[in-house]
Amino acid sequence: MNEMNVTENAAARGELPRRAGALLAEGRSLLLAATDAGAASAAARALLDEARSRGQKCACISLQDVTYEETFLHRVVNAFFGSGVARETKETLARLLDLFLSRLENEGGPGSPVAAGAGDEPYRVLAGSFVHDEPGLVVLDGPTLFLGALYKETKNKDRVARLLAWLKELRTTPGTQVRWVLADAAGLRDFAASLGLSALVDDLEVLSVG
Repeated sequence: MNEMNVTENAAARGELPRRAGALLAEGRSLLLAATDAGAASAAARALLDEARSRGQKCACISLQDVTYEETFLHRVVNAFFGSGVARETKETLARLLDLFLSRLENEGGPGSPVAAGAGDEPYRVLAGSFVHDEPGLVVLDGPTLFLGALYKETKNKDRVARLLAWLKELRTTPGTQVRWVLADAAGLRDFAASLGLSALVDDLEVLSVG
């Protein structure tokens, strides 16, 4: 995994989108690492605007204020289906609704340890509906804030590993035309390393913003 440091000057600010665009075109997914969340988010939004201008399907999922896994799932569902990076069928929606209702009614309600950790089925349904054969871009803004909050609340490394593994599987599906950009100011690589999960983010090309 390579890392490019981008300093605060006009030439470097112009270099970042060029380098990021080239890596995305090569089939890489990116981790935009910044000293503040605003810089990473702004860089990711610029890449989204560029992808939209080329007619790609684009989804942006803000995770900076997310604490519970249920909220994460709902935002992913809305972004995937709203943007078209996942196929929204009646069967898929019905299955997800059944799963969400089951979790809320039978497993303790939102945010409960049992509900939040219950089963991989929603992720399997979403993965099965993902559209890999059309160009697209998915941005996750603030993933480490969410994952850190989840781990702090549950002290369950396996929960964090499951989500990171699911995201990596989507990013690295053979032949996928969808690229990913993770905008992060909280140190995703260091966080993953602290839990022994570096292998789950090692596909990301790191670009340092600022």
